[in-house]
Amino acid sequence: MDLTKFFIEETVPEDLWVERMQVLPSDPTVVHHATAMFKPPADAYPTEERILNTLVPWNQSREGWQFLLAYLPGKDPRVFAEGVARFIPKGSVIRIEMHYTPNGVATQDRTAIGMVLADEPPRFAARTRMIRNPTVFLPAGEPDVPFYTSYTMVAPSYLRSLTPHMHLRGKSFDVTLAHSDGTEEHVLEIEEWDPDWQFTYTFREPRYLEAGTRIQVKATFDNSWENPNNPDADVDVIDGPQIWDEMMVLVAEWVAPNRQL
Repeated sequence: MDLTKFFIEETVPEDLWVERMQVLPSDPTVVHHATAMFKPPADAYPTEERILNTLVPWNQSREGWQFLLAYLPGKDPRVFAEGVARFIPKGSVIRIEMHYTPNGVATQDRTAIGMVLADEPPRFAARTRMIRNPTVFLPAGEPDVPFYTSYTMVAPSYLRSLTPHMHLRGKSFDVTLAHSDGTEEHVLEIEEWDPDWQFTYTFREPRYLEAGTRIQVKATFDNSWENPNNPDADVDVIDGPQIWDEMMVLVAEWVAPNRQL
């Protein structure tokens, strides 16, 4: 797989509130996935409180890049409810990170990102956190290998959607909310993972999460020959970007009052 980063030449000319967005390849047969990110200027958030309550970042490479949106097979555009939008500060740089998997046929791809802007700042700001376990290791031939990770909410929010991501050896995916009162709520269960259909699961009614609520994730992998998607069950598999590697990722999206109003 080839990993290529494309930068949009011009910086964001003004503060943007985005109410709809989509990343879309022109040739999805060779696009494993595509990730849009942005890097705000250093003075975009003047206080720690602003960082905490306006935008929760995911710094993929510890360089200030923040996750915005990704294309995955079967994934729909991101459409926020009325009064909700995602904030991109003035002066930000946007890039699209492409993960290509050649299939032996010459082709061209022109992946695009589209945005619909809100007319005014919304009442609620959408935030995104990529919850990942980078320690995945699957011994050759093992049919049932579980891995776990979690994230603890630092501020009260409403959980809007969950987007799980694994590769060819994914088997099942589960998400549980551990509330601060000691109760647990099972909110997502995928019994048979399909790498060709990686949906965003949006709640009919957003779940209220108090500060201290823990999002608990369990992913199970099948590295045996019983897995019809497995390209090679005779090798150990580690975390990595290639389709023959593995990933354990949950993108959690929530909304909270817009502190900039």
